[in-house]
Amino acid sequence: MKQYIAEAGSAWIQSITDATSGNVIFVSAIAEVEVVAALTRRLRPQDPATATATSAAFRADLRATYQIVDPRPSVIARAVLLAEQHALRGYDALQLASALELNAAFVAGGLPPMTLISSDLELNAAAKLEGLNVIDPATQNV
Repeated sequence: MKQYIAEAGSAWIQSITDATSGNVIFVSAIAEVEVVAALTRRLRPQDPATATATSAAFRADLRATYQIVDPRPSVIARAVLLAEQHALRGYDALQLASALELNAAFVAGGLPPMTLISSDLELNAAAKLEGLNVIDPATQNV
């Protein structure tokens, strides 16, 4: 969202997603639904054409720029447990389960742990309890 709508943390998000940053950005496949829904809900009341164009830009970037992680049955099962344990919304539980699985693969492969980037306070609290590194872009400066 912060890459497509100016709000607290947008400049920082732009800096870490810039192609020259060297960062690899992973997103769960469900992010497509979440972001398009959020963009549409936020932008459509003021300008339906902007909402459509912004959603299209996000979907193009999603396929060209990000590494998409599909939630497998094991991730969905873990998400159910995380939703119960941390009282998370469904998509947040899936995001967290995806991040935890990806992080475990990174660490097992000898890579540094990944960082979850989110401004959702409940998701961030659960992710920290699960041992993930978390950055809230709204608290970052460029």
